[in-house]
Amino acid sequence: MLRSNARVADGTSAADRLRLNHAKAFAALTTCSVMLAIALPAHGETLEQAWAVAVGVDHRLQASRYTTEATQQALQAARAARWPNVALQGGYTRLNETPTAVSSFTPPAPLPPTQLNLELPLQQPSYYAYKVEVTLPLYTGGRIENGITAAGSLVGAARNDELRTALDVKLAVAQVYLGSLRAARFVEVAQSNVTSLVSFERDVNHLFEQGIVARSDTLAARVALADARQRLIVANNAVDLAHAAYNRLLGRAFTQPVDLQEVELPADAVDVTALTVRAQAQRPELKALSDQGAALKAQAASVRGALAPQVALIGGYGRQQNRYQAHEGIASIGIGLKWELFDGGLVRAQADAIAARGNSVASLREEAVSLIALQVRQAWLGTQEAAQRITVAQAAIDSADENLLLARDRYSQGMATQTEVLEAETQRTRSQTNRHAATYDALLAQLQLRRATGEL
Repeated sequence: MLRSNARVADGTSAADRLRLNHAKAFAALTTCSVMLAIALPAHGETLEQAWAVAVGVDHRLQASRYTTEATQQALQAARAARWPNVALQGGYTRLNETPTAVSSFTPPAPLPPTQLNLELPLQQPSYYAYKVEVTLPLYTGGRIENGITAAGSLVGAARNDELRTALDVKLAVAQVYLGSLRAARFVEVAQSNVTSLVSFERDVNHLFEQGIVARSDTLAARVALADARQRLIVANNAVDLAHAAYNRLLGRAFTQPVDLQEVELPADAVDVTALTVRAQAQRPELKALSDQGAALKAQAASVRGALAPQVALIGGYGRQQNRYQAHEGIASIGIGLKWELFDGGLVRAQADAIAARGNSVASLREEAVSLIALQVRQAWLGTQEAAQRITVAQAAIDSADENLLLARDRYSQGMATQTEVLEAETQRTRSQTNRHAATYDALLAQLQLRRATGEL
């Protein structure tokens, strides 16, 4: 490569002047990048505000609330079985003939022994009737009590499932929230890359005009700049997509502007063993499975209750219009008993089937305990990994910045090729990308750890 040491009017060489310009431009660019990296918005929507909006509009959470409401109504129905049942029956009847009783007798002596027939009306041909009956269960073999217990356990399971859904919704919102911030940072990095390469292309063109560098250097700088602009376009598109995903979870129009605040989360210093214990005590999934198992156990006992005698107190009052009857209204009270002595094993088989489902849920709960312990460990390791990556990435940024400055300085002195400068710029961009990725991965890992312990 041909180089020259041409002097300008003030006696400073072109290379020295370019080197000074490079240093000033790079210092300004680096300062700008650092300010962008550490500045926190003074306004914008917080993650907590986003959660508050999302839990109010999320369709999955709404479905869970309806399920909880349904189980509450089922509990009310189970409790209602303890109360008396009052039934009213009534009607009007018209007969085509008057009900009549026929009696035959022979009159005693001294009357002639002639058989006589006597017709006695029993019911008028048209009449109304009504009856009120009250039934109060006295003994059901535990069928009603266990049914109430089962319904109550299902309410608890539904509430815990609703809580689990809420945690999932909050984590999903956190992911798109941090994804939007990450995408915005990547745009800043891409824009910084474009700005740096614009400056480098201008300097290379200036050196080419003075005959210091070859034409191939200007072409390489131009191609590198075009590639950087391509990456900026992709980064901007990623921001738009991230904002659309965020707005969707908050029930907003995809095109609504998004302004988010940065997230700051204190690291949890608790060791993984303590975190696992907390998770197993707090995770709503485990509580829901426990409630489901209890509900199935009570349901099985309720079904078996049908094998016992069913005793009820029955009282009522009935009235039937009948002018041939001395008392049209009659009240009654008594005790009813129903006991199915043989059903072919139907009830017992039904109860055993429900009990087997309860055993299945118990096994699923044991599996969930192990899986949750693994989730906690995985999330905890994710926080440790991300913290280490941040330290390494920050050191890489400092080295990459210095390396680029030296490469451009050496290039201006003819001691390096444009390839070295472009490679140094690529390393600087990659180090900044890695730093932002590690930062948001650390935040997400902390949120995932809180979700794993049931504390999000």
